Amino acid sequence: MAFTLYGAPGSGNCHKVARMLKLCDLPATYRFINLMEGAQHDPAFWEISPLGEIPVLVDGGKALYQSPLILKHLAEKTGRFGPDTADERYRMDSWLIFDQQRIFPSIAVKRFTMRFTPQFGNPEVYAFLDMNARRALRELDRALSVSDYLVGASPTIADIACSAYPLMAGEAEIDIPAEWPAVAAWLDRLTALPGWVAPYDLMGREDGPL
Repeated sequence: MAFTLYGAPGSGNCHKVARMLKLCDLPATYRFINLMEGAQHDPAFWEISPLGEIPVLVDGGKALYQSPLILKHLAEKTGRFGPDTADERYRMDSWLIFDQQRIFPSIAVKRFTMRFTPQFGNPEVYAFLDMNARRALRELDRALSVSDYLVGASPTIADIACSAYPLMAGEAEIDIPAEWPAVAAWLDRLTALPGWVAPYDLMGREDGPL
């Protein structure tokens, strides 16, 4: 299996795909897309990514995009980190949507604004993002207070997806261990998995093996 991942080290959505590749011990080539220099607008990149976004995973010549769909593709291809039943599949898909609709627009956007574009931030914007982040984390904490993982007894791609930005919540001035103990314990369980790689150890700023 020949994989090529187009991504950037600061992107949590790219972390999800890179982490899945690592957890499944799938060798891949990495291509750094420098967002700050506008590499995502290069016409050559648009030939690979019709939306001009990362991550993109090329699998055997086929370009895949949108991180939850890439994760589902890899789970189906490898038979790992997927659901065991139709009910688990429904719940897994629900959490993948939760990640995109609740976690990304709050934790990820606040982190990105504070770290990369602080000129666009202001107290009102940060307060709004923080409020929504807290709501998302409260729902995660409620679910994880009765289960070790989001879907079943074992981790799935729902856990891989939903953990990416909470792992970097400190960059958004959100203290998960202090307020959401079940989420903190879940993150500890995930980071102890064989093959788990810390966020900023997944990818660099140069092309090469992943």
